Amino acid sequence: AWLYEYHNQLTECWRLMDQAEPLVSAMTPDSAARPRLLGEIEALRSSLHYFAAESDRAVSSAEQAMAEIPRGSQSTRGFATLLLALSLQMAGDLDRAYKLLHDAMGERSNPRGTFHNRVLIAQLWVHTMAGKLDNLRRSASSLLKMGKELDLRESRDLGSYFLGIFYYHRNELPSAAQQLTPLVIDPRLTRTEVYTHSTFVLSLVYLAQGQVREARDLAESAIEHMLETNNAFGLPLAQAFAAELDVRLGRTTEAWNWACRFNPGPILPKYMFYVPELTLAKVLIGRNEPDSRQHADELLTRLGEYAERTHNHSFLIEVMALQALLHDSRGDERSALATLERLI
Repeated sequence: AWLYEYHNQLTECWRLMDQAEPLVSAMTPDSAARPRLLGEIEALRSSLHYFAAESDRAVSSAEQAMAEIPRGSQSTRGFATLLLALSLQMAGDLDRAYKLLHDAMGERSNPRGTFHNRVLIAQLWVHTMAGKLDNLRRSASSLLKMGKELDLRESRDLGSYFLGIFYYHRNELPSAAQQLTPLVIDPRLTRTEVYTHSTFVLSLVYLAQGQVREARDLAESAIEHMLETNNAFGLPLAQAFAAELDVRLGRTTEAWNWACRFNPGPILPKYMFYVPELTLAKVLIGRNEPDSRQHADELLTRLGEYAERTHNHSFLIEVMALQALLHDSRGDERSALATLERLI
């Protein structure tokens, strides 16, 4: 189950978790492993609730996991802390999320071990969704340094990934490419989620530098990897990003063909770089027909409500920027400017 979680194959992870729970519950109460294993199950269950945007239930499961998991189980306890922080942020309790992470960094047990690395990772995701770009840079630099010193691959990769995002948003493209390039060389060596979104950011870096072929080749490599690994979660994401490149390159027919096949499905938490629903909105706005504009309006309204309900300020900014473009496509400049003013 943990292996599937690592590779972002969440349906398989949760299926195995459901199989494991009755086996663990049947263990004798005096079994030393029973509390730890129940804690691991609650940690994974917290991720299930988080992806369903059930923040209260996610908080409850993560708190139960932390109560069960021994302090010596640094990785699992760190995972539960990460989910608790993310769930608190989703619930709108940002102050408590930051206090949790601050207190966790102060724990004395192995202050430079796996647990504290997980806490730094949690900080990065909370900073991302809170829209705190400077905080993101500082935490990413700390995580990258610690990952290198302790030879923790996942920490190094995530530190580089978030620094790449920081530099991309600052339009410091060579620095972004320097951080992201090592993450896309061999997808087998990088957490699937990080590899995938690193290819997306780096593709956009190439595109901004006028390297169109390199951008498209890199996007295609992500699709090929998802096909090779039979990753049903990642394949639609990689295909959607290829359509994002089509939109930016003016390949409207190709983008529209993708949009006609794309099924958005349920809205999931937006904690990584790329969001395929935003590509769909761009295609619909670019179509510039009454029906497509109406469809875009309905889609962006749903996404905006989700962003506000989950208190994801970075995602809300992207949604509202597209809403402004939609107003402008209708000739409603006043509403477009009013929408942008809300973001200032």
